[in-house]
Amino acid sequence: MLQGIQQEVVKVIFESDPKPKDIYQLYTNIASGLIDHFLFTVAEFNVVETPLLMKVEYEVVAGLQISSERKYKRSSWEPETADGP
Repeated sequence: MLQGIQQEVVKVIFESDPKPKDIYQLYTNIASGLIDHFLFTVAEFNVVETPLLMKVEYEVVAGLQISSERKYKRSSWEPETADGP
């Protein structure tokens, strides 16, 4: 449960030798089927110790749910946001 909403959590890891791996932890809203939040690292830019949290908002365009706004913050794997950008 995240922010009072039932979520399904899926962890995805992209590996490529010899580079470090990128990690994504997706939080899918069970009721809507949409990804509300996800945590991620960007190994190429050395963002590996503290993941970033992306909050996604959607709007309906021609009957389709389209990602319209994304907000990023430092976080932890729990997904709690840190203060600041």
